Amino acid sequence: MNNIDLAKMTLLENNHSIVVVKEDKVVYKSDKNGLLPIIDIYDSDKSILNGAAVADKVIGRAAALILIKANISELYTELISENAISILDDTNIKYQYNKKVKEIRNRDNTDMCPMEKLSLSTDDADQLIAKVKEKINK
Repeated sequence: MNNIDLAKMTLLENNHSIVVVKEDKVVYKSDKNGLLPIIDIYDSDKSILNGAAVADKVIGRAAALILIKANISELYTELISENAISILDDTNIKYQYNKKVKEIRNRDNTDMCPMEKLSLSTDDADQLIAKVKEKINK
């Protein structure tokens, strides 16, 4: 089984929010919602993401920006936004998804996800993370 298949299988069978696989081993998994697990791993040791296969439940533009900056090699997601696809298409990252939507929505489905909206103002992952942390801490 290759890395992306292992990541996808582990994500779906265990209902995790994110799974990271490198060299045929699960090196990170989380059940936290939203962008937090990606930011946690990026901040604590982004080298884990370098060259890794990542499976995540939801990928919007914010998550895609961070994963691109972290230099992942492959991505699987259950749900992806057109905004995420538009920036992933400019990379060498192989990606696959189950369902594509125009935009990631907020939890009560009344507007665009605040993180997706925030990501539209920058193409820099580090700047985006700083903005996300500022918003979370308010």
